[in-house]
Amino acid sequence: MARSTRSTSTKKAGSSTKATSRPRRPWWRARLPLWSLLAAVAVGALVTWLLMRPTGIEARVAELEAEQAANDATATQELLAAADESAPRMQAVLDEMAPTLPQVADGPLGPAPDDSATTAPEAAPATEEDIQSWRDEVASIRDRMASIGSAGNEVNIGRTALVSAVDQLGDAVELYAVALTLDEDQAAAVLSRVAAARINVVETWVSGAIQVDMLAIDTGNGHLHVSLSAVPGQEPPDDGGEG
Repeated sequence: MARSTRSTSTKKAGSSTKATSRPRRPWWRARLPLWSLLAAVAVGALVTWLLMRPTGIEARVAELEAEQAANDATATQELLAAADESAPRMQAVLDEMAPTLPQVADGPLGPAPDDSATTAPEAAPATEEDIQSWRDEVASIRDRMASIGSAGNEVNIGRTALVSAVDQLGDAVELYAVALTLDEDQAAAVLSRVAAARINVVETWVSGAIQVDMLAIDTGNGHLHVSLSAVPGQEPPDDGGEG
């Protein structure tokens, strides 16, 4: 009877011990602090990237600026090439016109001529064939200059001045054609205006030539002198007075 009582007590004690023992923590709970740290670092990195990355507008602005810079570089090279090719062609037309026109008494870059400020032409007036030849050459030069694409202000300023000079030369040629249809006195007056227009062509071209020279220097091409001379056979001055 005593053995039975002892056995029962022992079983109760064992059951009590099992009931009060602490359960083991899951393995992942032991690594929870490390995971929390890693998560915090990842979140911080994500927030930093979101704050520092360019917005859609900023990215588009940067893209447009890069495209504009590339376009300006291309247009600059086109302008330099066109000016270099066109200057001697312009000079040739101006030189052919010069001896057939009244000469300005006080210098090739003096004021617009009038009857008292000019001397007689050195050669006979141009012919219809001469006029047509000049027309064709000016139109070809105009097409060459017009092929230059629009770009930034520096390019557009130079291009506009050169194109304006070409257009002025075209107008002078057409005015010359009108003079051929007039009587001697009227023709002389008109040819004086053609002589003045010819000088204006040189002056307008020079303003563009200065800009071309500056662009050539800025882009590492050195000086590019494309000025014109109002006096046939005379070397044009260095653009902008630079050597």
